[in-house]
Amino acid sequence: MDVERGVLNLWDSKTGPKTVPLSEPALEILRGLPRLAGNPHVIPGWKTGEPYRGEAKAWERIREAAGLADVRIHDLRHAFASVAISNSGASLALVGGAIGHTSAASTSRYAHLAQDPIRAVSELTAGLITCLFWRRVALVRSRARGGEGEPPRPSGRRTEDGSDGARGPSRSMP
Repeated sequence: MDVERGVLNLWDSKTGPKTVPLSEPALEILRGLPRLAGNPHVIPGWKTGEPYRGEAKAWERIREAAGLADVRIHDLRHAFASVAISNSGASLALVGGAIGHTSAASTSRYAHLAQDPIRAVSELTAGLITCLFWRRVALVRSRARGGEGEPPRPSGRRTEDGSDGARGPSRSMP
């Protein structure tokens, strides 16, 4: 573990050596663990110089305490990717890098989750376009009646017909 750079160096991962970025909360937990002089491992084992090898039993106790009997450690990786893609708007490539995927194909199973942020941008943009359209309609109508200048700015308050008085009925504004 390189605390200064905020990364975990894995020398023997399934896909070979790799560097994994660690979040600040993860670094805080790891910094708080006691270190044994002469043992280079973040979580030292019972034998001098050896890593801890009881992950399965420890994970079983953690799951039981949390009431998550059927959750595997690998499920946490999937949960991380799902939350990152559906809530942060991060690209599949960025999320794949964060969870250590070496190919885009591995991360592509989460592609359907990326549609939620895309849909949100689409809805927001459609709402802005609708707003601009109805402002333009109001300006044209005002000028046709002999008025000048800009139409009134939207107040943010809706009338009974769903409009805000400055443009037509609200169709896609959030």
